[in-house]
Amino acid sequence: DGLRRRLAGWCDTAVTRSTANHQQLDLHRATRNAITLFARIKDFDAHVVESRGEATGADREAVAAALAMLALLLAPLAPAAADELWQGTGNAGSPGDAPWPSPQREPAAA
Repeated sequence: DGLRRRLAGWCDTAVTRSTANHQQLDLHRATRNAITLFARIKDFDAHVVESRGEATGADREAVAAALAMLALLLAPLAPAAADELWQGTGNAGSPGDAPWPSPQREPAAA
């Protein structure tokens, strides 16, 4: 649905931008991109409740996937927080051991 596609787009944009930030060693911007993604995840949750009344199973799966993506982006910046978030999304191991994410589609323009 449209809300889940928008969340996926936000994730892809965060991955693209964070990857560039890390390559340029611009950790301040990488951190801000992680914060922005977290805000977008909260926005998604609010929009779901506003439009549907409650989250569906697919909505919860989309949030879990977005939070796992956030954990991967946070791993080099805040490893302990990333580990907690990673475990909370039901993933085993550590996000630091997982491969760096890549966007699933072309991210939206800024």
